Amino acid sequence: MPFDLVLNRTGTLTEQVAEGFAKAIRLGRYKPGDVLPSTRNLAVALGVSRIVTRGAVRLLTEQGYISPRPGLGCVVAANKSRFWKGSVLFVVKNFAGSFYTNVIADVLRMRLSEAGYLFSQVIVAAGVQWRHDSSGAYDFSGLEIALSQAVDLVVIMADSSEIASFVAKRKIPFVVIGVRKYGSKSFVGNITYDRSGAVSDLVRHCASGGIRSVWQIGVEDDAADAMRELKRAGIVTRRIMVPVDQRYYWLEGAQRSAMDVVKAKLARPSNRPDLVFFTDDFVAIGGMQAIDSLGISVPGELKVVSWANLGVGPVYKKTFTRMEMDPYRHGREVARYVLDCLKFGKPLSAARLAPEYKIGDTFPTVSKDKKTRRQNEDS
Repeated sequence: MPFDLVLNRTGTLTEQVAEGFAKAIRLGRYKPGDVLPSTRNLAVALGVSRIVTRGAVRLLTEQGYISPRPGLGCVVAANKSRFWKGSVLFVVKNFAGSFYTNVIADVLRMRLSEAGYLFSQVIVAAGVQWRHDSSGAYDFSGLEIALSQAVDLVVIMADSSEIASFVAKRKIPFVVIGVRKYGSKSFVGNITYDRSGAVSDLVRHCASGGIRSVWQIGVEDDAADAMRELKRAGIVTRRIMVPVDQRYYWLEGAQRSAMDVVKAKLARPSNRPDLVFFTDDFVAIGGMQAIDSLGISVPGELKVVSWANLGVGPVYKKTFTRMEMDPYRHGREVARYVLDCLKFGKPLSAARLAPEYKIGDTFPTVSKDKKTRRQNEDS
């Protein structure tokens, strides 16, 4: 059978059987004029009653996928077959509300559809902070249902060995958007994030601007590369973690927590760094609210750099100096890589998703005169 039944999923077994065959027909697993197995043989193969398979045949007939012919059987209709060349499943870990993730998914869906491939998406929830399971376990129920249908390639938008292992056990080819590599034979390759260029630009900007201390503020330690390079340049760094307020949805929780944490950390003027680097755009929104409430002048008393996504922010009364991701361009790069894997069985070239360092008003370029005055003051 080109699909498996999942007994604990919502919907009836009859609907599952009909949906499985409908997708198989759209994918060209059954060609025009092919005859489906009899309801008796289907029942035996799937381990269900003939009532279920007869109901599925009725649904497929009503939907125009097959045409029952006396003495021959159920024949696949010409107008429903080979609608798609193949099927791609896009797997997101935890958070489906991310603007960046959603844009990449939309661009990938559009490019795949144009090329004749079916796109579907599923979310795998994991971890206490995502309000899923007190044990922090993964919920693979949605992914299990999605993989029970015909899938040619899985794209995992997370560096998750748990998700990769779950897919690999089913021997389905998969691509990971992340840096981790996997030993499974089903692993096709990585689409990697490359922040080296933006990090180098940040370090040069800090050095030329006389920055001596930097605080990294975020929910996760996802700017370790930047902090490491800043240290190498002789700049003192400090990492401040923001615990997400579990009483609220993630985005609001991150924003509220950041406001409280930043307000407490920057309350004393003697304790403030030269520059704050927000590693999340929603953390930046809450952090800037705290900075404004303390009456701290930006960039006069405090310089600010933020992680950002093109087209969404974060929004502030001044333009942020930022490491900016372009989800539209990155979506096109992901689509190119995925289409190569579908057409040739492997990527023809590497794919890297890189942010761009852009200078704004929260940490402007230091003029030569100001730089000279600062050097004289230091000496």
